[in-house]
Amino acid sequence: MPAPKLATEPCSSVRRPDSEYFPKQLAGRANGALNLFHIAAAFVVQYATGVVLQHWTPQAGHYPEIAYQTAFALNLAFQVVAWIWFMFPRVRIDSRQKLTREPCSNLRPGMR
Repeated sequence: MPAPKLATEPCSSVRRPDSEYFPKQLAGRANGALNLFHIAAAFVVQYATGVVLQHWTPQAGHYPEIAYQTAFALNLAFQVVAWIWFMFPRVRIDSRQKLTREPCSNLRPGMR
C-alpha cells in the first residue's frame, strides 16, 4: 500500500526540519527551546482561563456556567485565528525576489 501523498511530499510537511533553520550544533537547543515554549503556552492558557473565570462570583462553591462558556469560547477563538493564520500562506518573496503565494516556494531547488 503506497504511503499517503501528504507524508511523501516535502512541501506538504507542517514545518521544515530544524536542520534547515539552525546549524547541526544548535539543533538540539532549538528543539529544546521549541518544547519549552509548548509547555509554557499550556501554563499560560490555564492561567488565562482562571483569570477569565474569576470575573464571576462563585455560586455554591462553583463559578456559573457562563463563566466557563466564556473562557472556553475565548480559547476556541484564539485557536481558530491561529488555524486561519496557519492555513493561508502569506505572500512571500523567495530568493530570486519573485512574488509568490506558494507555501513551499522558499525551499531549496533540490527539495521540491
